[in-house]
Amino acid sequence: MFQNFSGSKLTFVLAATAAAGLSPHATVAQSTADGSVRFRIEGFAGSTTDTRPIATQKDKDSKGLLPSMSFSYGETFKGQFDLLAAEHAGDKSVAGAAHLGFKASAHTTLGVYASKTRIKTPAKLNSERVGLELVYQGDKTAFNWIAGHEKVGAATVVAGTIPGYTVVDTYGDKDGFFNLADVTYYPRPNWALTLGHRYGSGRHGGVAGIERANKWKSSTVSLFAEGRFGDKAYSGAWVGLRVRFGGNGASLRAVRDQETYTNHLKDDMYGIGNSRRRTDVALPPPPPEDDDNDCVCGACYAT
Repeated sequence: MFQNFSGSKLTFVLAATAAAGLSPHATVAQSTADGSVRFRIEGFAGSTTDTRPIATQKDKDSKGLLPSMSFSYGETFKGQFDLLAAEHAGDKSVAGAAHLGFKASAHTTLGVYASKTRIKTPAKLNSERVGLELVYQGDKTAFNWIAGHEKVGAATVVAGTIPGYTVVDTYGDKDGFFNLADVTYYPRPNWALTLGHRYGSGRHGGVAGIERANKWKSSTVSLFAEGRFGDKAYSGAWVGLRVRFGGNGASLRAVRDQETYTNHLKDDMYGIGNSRRRTDVALPPPPPEDDDNDCVCGACYAT
């Protein structure tokens, strides 16, 4: 599936998805007296500075799809499953995540979060995260915070040479703390402005985003733009489309309150790049000179 993933296929999938959501005969949100299930899908495309020598290609493209299914039971339990299929910095990325929580008050949800991301480089590196999650939904503001433990798979790559040294990049192979935090303000029901902070593999990044939604038939369709601004490998920018199925085309503010959770898997793509640490390793000394000329092709010199 991911071997031939391209921008044209992304456009086709988004168009087909939107068409399904806009059809009056497509029922994609189910509700009962005790629970409900909602679906949404996001398509994004942009660029990143998260270039890695381990990548099979050296490009800055970042594009993909993020479907999510949120669900609730009564007024107490809230959950969501997220997926990611993307091309990022020349590598294929696939990921999944789960949120599970309960309403602690009328505006606050507490719960747990877990995700796993796989970068399909030759080393097939994995990034895993487990943490606690807090969501606050106010009248015009919302706050989403996840913090916990992450682990990035280990790999060592020779990035090049300089006189007397080999340049080596080491990835992962250690546990650490991660943080995802966003504050969203709704100046109008169908407008959202977001600022946030990211921390992973010992590096910080900032977040800025804007989203504009419209009702279309029974769905809510929105355009968005967002960016990451940070040190080393934590920078990028995207534009995209989000389709929230069902809900009678409710406003952006209303549907985000019903969904509760955010799909953060675009940030998990950066975990491996952020873990990179570059070192210079001294080259071994040259073989000793053979004054007797009794060695052929270095056969008597142990390497």
